[in-house]
Amino acid sequence: MKRMSTEACKLDHEYYAKFKDFILDETGLSFPKKKRSDLERAVLQGLSESPCRAIDEYFDFLVNGSMDGAMDYLVRHLTVGETYFYRDQDQLELLQNEIFPKLISERAVQTRKLRVWSAGCATGEEPYSLAIIMRELIPYIDMWDCLVLATDINKESLKRAESGRYTNWSFRSMPQSWLEKYFFISSENEYHLSETIKKNVVFSHLNLKKQLCPTSINIGSDLDLIICRNVAIYFDEKTINQIMENFYHCLSDGGWLLMGASDPIPPKKLFWMRNYSGVFIYQKKSESYDSRHVNRKGNRSGRITVAETSLSAKSKRRQIKKPAPTDALAESRALLEIGQPVLATEKLEARLKEEPKS
Repeated sequence: MKRMSTEACKLDHEYYAKFKDFILDETGLSFPKKKRSDLERAVLQGLSESPCRAIDEYFDFLVNGSMDGAMDYLVRHLTVGETYFYRDQDQLELLQNEIFPKLISERAVQTRKLRVWSAGCATGEEPYSLAIIMRELIPYIDMWDCLVLATDINKESLKRAESGRYTNWSFRSMPQSWLEKYFFISSENEYHLSETIKKNVVFSHLNLKKQLCPTSINIGSDLDLIICRNVAIYFDEKTINQIMENFYHCLSDGGWLLMGASDPIPPKKLFWMRNYSGVFIYQKKSESYDSRHVNRKGNRSGRITVAETSLSAKSKRRQIKKPAPTDALAESRALLEIGQPVLATEKLEARLKEEPKS
């Protein structure tokens, strides 16, 4: 069947509205009038790759699910997927210097298990960056159960991510020492990621609009950290609220959520906002979470401060059982093992202030 040239096709008002509503319902991606040209371009590209000859035929083709994977072809034109290793350095340094050390110190005396979800991972640079950070921080990581689950709606991007192959363009912000340590150059002038990093990352197709927590690999609702950067800006308000609710239920008590600088702020009823020298990260609110585990406002080192405190958390503090002194000592030792002597000292000092006779 001869395909119609996309040059001869335009979306009139009727089909702009039809495609806009259909895509919003299926993916949560929003294309208001100011983004009409982006939607039109994606639809025309999808049409050119289909057996259809006209816009109305293509719309029916998608709605009726006439061919497996037809929607996937359209989705890859709807999403941009611009990313690179160690993107938004300030945010990654916050994870590397503060959030991960705290999580590691807590898990070192408990489960030795870390669960991270990179939601909207595109071609994989973000989840692989997280896996590298964890390997750098945990000396005996092979004795741990560490997993970064990376999901995206774009199957073509996931396929590229799983290959672990990248060009120079992906490394414009990555520390040179990491590039030399975890990658090797192939004969095609590509960089191939080491299997020591790839084994801690699992990729999975997921539609944030349609699916809840990524339970397909039994990751459940016990996540330590969710990274969802520069994704929510493409959704409408209703979808954003739905996704934030899902993130809340996927996180463990006190779990962390990192959003992009341009993304909307998560609902205050669900998350505390933490300010680390101008870099914001969000923490799940929970009655069982003891906010004393977060450095208090006015910390000279510029560490995380409490930008908002839950009244319910304050009222519950007296009911929370204090950890045994040996727990604080074990956590301090774990911090020393991962090269965090300042945090280790703060942990012990805080414990001595609470229990001077311990």
